[in-house]
Amino acid sequence: MRTIWLLALLSLAFLLQGCSAPERWQRIDAEHLAPPPLHREMRGVWVATVANIDWPSRPGLTPSEQQAEADAVLDLAFDLGLNAIILQVRPHADALYAGAIEPWSSYLTGTQGRDPGYDPLRHWLDGAHERGLELHAWINPFRAGHPAETSEIATSHVSITQPDLVVEYGSYLWLDPSHPGARAHSLAVVKDLLERYDLDGLHLDDYFYPYPIDDADFPDADRYDAYLNAGGTLGRTEWRRSHINRFVQDLNDVVRRVRPDALFGISPFGIWRPDHPEGVVGFDAYEQLAADSRLWLTAGWIDYASPQLYWKRESEGQPFDPLLRWWQGENPRGRAVWPGLYLTRIQADGSGWSPDEIIGQLEVINERGAGGWLLFSMVGLLQDRQGVASELREFLRGDPAIVPPAWRAQTPRRTKLRVEVINTDDITVVRWRGATPEPRLWVVQQRTSEGWSTRVLPGATESMTFDASSPHAQPDAVVLTPIASNRRAGASIAWIRP
Repeated sequence: MRTIWLLALLSLAFLLQGCSAPERWQRIDAEHLAPPPLHREMRGVWVATVANIDWPSRPGLTPSEQQAEADAVLDLAFDLGLNAIILQVRPHADALYAGAIEPWSSYLTGTQGRDPGYDPLRHWLDGAHERGLELHAWINPFRAGHPAETSEIATSHVSITQPDLVVEYGSYLWLDPSHPGARAHSLAVVKDLLERYDLDGLHLDDYFYPYPIDDADFPDADRYDAYLNAGGTLGRTEWRRSHINRFVQDLNDVVRRVRPDALFGISPFGIWRPDHPEGVVGFDAYEQLAADSRLWLTAGWIDYASPQLYWKRESEGQPFDPLLRWWQGENPRGRAVWPGLYLTRIQADGSGWSPDEIIGQLEVINERGAGGWLLFSMVGLLQDRQGVASELREFLRGDPAIVPPAWRAQTPRRTKLRVEVINTDDITVVRWRGATPEPRLWVVQQRTSEGWSTRVLPGATESMTFDASSPHAQPDAVVLTPIASNRRAGASIAWIRP
């Protein structure tokens, strides 16, 4: 990693040399240089921890082994040109972080409630920011138990401490969304999570009420009957949707209040309702999951929607492009729509989809100007199934992109720096201190005889080295732009070589 950053910083050593060597560099208004606009695009990947799908590879690894696997994921994401990790930190009322409310996940140690000996989320978050990546915490709001769980339930688990909030449904445990205490519990978990970690986002998937199991109804009849007896008039599914809608609104309020720079996103089932758009067939998440995902988008309760468009482009009943255009058209408040793509459909043995399907879907997304996407999941890239990682790297062509800012983000204050430049015959080292306010990222654009190029560096970067023995790589103009934690660009600083 240290070598990567050295190479990434080589061509920038003269960027502030005007401060100590004005005869070689001259400060200029960046607008006069007209550098290319900053490329804005969400390039995210889900890292699933439930059942050890993506990470860690199995329970019981040592802390150093788990950290090495996490670093491998982060390194690959950086190498491919991705810019966001969507890490599952709460698979089912458990925690892959040092929280105050729920027990440690068994997917770490094999035993629910057992301390893994380090803080996994802290390692992931620090590692992501060191590489200039965003880290969004992905939670399941109401799932409380999973058939992949083989450990004995910890005494601190909500099913033990507050059993009245939890119901059994098939082989799952579920927090009952109709119970105010269940919603309050999940909101408290989110508040604790956001207060403890400098997260870039909070993410929910498509699990609200559970997917139906063998035509068995979710066991909330007693609560619904009590609602009717108290004078309630909503139908049962409409009553369920009212709980989920209220929860999404409340969750948005928590995120805005506790960590306003964080993005709040949901990845609902890719079809809101059958026949939307016309001719689409399939599962009715509006009825079966009580998920009115169109409302969350149209009402502006979320910053981004990532509908799971997990079908091929030519699918007759679920055509990719018409579905994407439908979601984009249901967005009167101009929130982000970054579709989720099913990369895991690509199998290592050559079955399933080919990488060309995913690349083709990315091309459609670009044509529609969606401004981003998420891939499910990381394991397909780690295994480079059928060369998909290589094809994705080639598709992105080393063109770095920054996650778009939220609609509400304000322009940051001007960044100030103290600079030191050290010159020798062959090496120029630039060091700076006291960036105020400290940016999350630095965007460096340099112009050489071959045109403009762009690099994105972590905000903690404090030095750069340039090998003066390679004159062909020396820029004649450099533009430095700080990117704040809310993803807005600050005022650019520019230099030219007279």
